[in-house]
Amino acid sequence: MAPLTYLEWSYMPNDLLDRIWKEDNTNAPEQYRIKCLANIGSLWRGWKSRVKKKVLYRIGNR
Repeated sequence: MAPLTYLEWSYMPNDLLDRIWKEDNTNAPEQYRIKCLANIGSLWRGWKSRVKKKVLYRIGNR
């Protein structure tokens, strides 16, 4: 899983992207790597947004 500590998907180190590709790739050819990682990045941004929203909402309701 990609950590929340990076501000943008493009800041992810290559070794982390390699691990994500290996974990996610079942039988996709290497040519799909860029598109697959872009889709994962989009999902990561949405997940990061939802997590931050939940945390900030909880902090705001204290």
